[in-house]
Amino acid sequence: METDAPATTDEPVAQGEEVEAVVAAPSVTPAPLEQAYRARYNETIAPPGGPLSRVARRAIRPPNEFPPESKRADQIEEAEEDLEVDMEELKAAVHAYNVDFQQRIDAVKQRGRDLESKLGTEHEAMMGSIEQLRMDFRKQFQTAFLTLEQKTLSHFARLEAQEISCQEKKLHECDAEFRTFAYTTVPEIMEKLQGAITRKLEKNHETFDIENAKIQKREKKTLHALESNERKTDASFRTENARRVAKFQEREEEFHHVMRVDNRAVERDQSSHVQGLVALRAQLRADSMLREKEDLEILDNLSSSFGRLQASILENLGEDTTAA
Repeated sequence: METDAPATTDEPVAQGEEVEAVVAAPSVTPAPLEQAYRARYNETIAPPGGPLSRVARRAIRPPNEFPPESKRADQIEEAEEDLEVDMEELKAAVHAYNVDFQQRIDAVKQRGRDLESKLGTEHEAMMGSIEQLRMDFRKQFQTAFLTLEQKTLSHFARLEAQEISCQEKKLHECDAEFRTFAYTTVPEIMEKLQGAITRKLEKNHETFDIENAKIQKREKKTLHALESNERKTDASFRTENARRVAKFQEREEEFHHVMRVDNRAVERDQSSHVQGLVALRAQLRADSMLREKEDLEILDNLSSSFGRLQASILENLGEDTTAA
């Protein structure tokens, strides 16, 4: 037993290392096999940084020079041997899983590199096709532009040769007709109509002079009537204004007399109202002082009653707690 004690002290460290490897594995790993010492002694492996199990605590104890004999010593040794076997199995399983996981990671990286190279090739091909399309489009655009320019120039040349010459000919004809009408036809018509127009103007002048004399006579009569009406109206306005001024002075004197009488009555009414207001204000002040005094008494009574109520509640609650 003494020779085995130092070997058992190193077991918890190995167990902890294997437990860390198992915990670091992804959740898709299969559950480890049930260990024999768990089924026999209901023991569990302590997590990293957690409290040690009973087996680990017993393992790290310093060896006694004279270890006491135990009935469970054989069972403990068997459990330790089973634990070592289980730990070896766990190591092999974790190593196999890590190898498989690394192979899958390498395969994914290889597929990524292949995909990246494929994308690079496709990108180069796409850029080449885009450049080719750009060159073809530029050639087509230049060809279409030259064709359109040729058609436009030919169309304008045809218009200049046919339509513009025809319109210029029509313009010259219209200009010649206008000059003939303005400098030949119109003066002839004016000379023919000048005699008849002159006679009509002389007759209209005579008629205008007669009508003008009649209108001046009517204007003189109208002005004389307006002047007489203006004088009569001015005299009537002055008479009415003097009468209204006299009436206004009479009404003003009557108004002042009434105002003096009314002002005395109003002063008496105002003095009586002021005296009543002073009395009401004194009564209001007395009532407010009385009401304040009553309110203070009510508040004092309420505070004293609340104090008695609080004291009685505290006494009753104290009796209830002591009884309980």
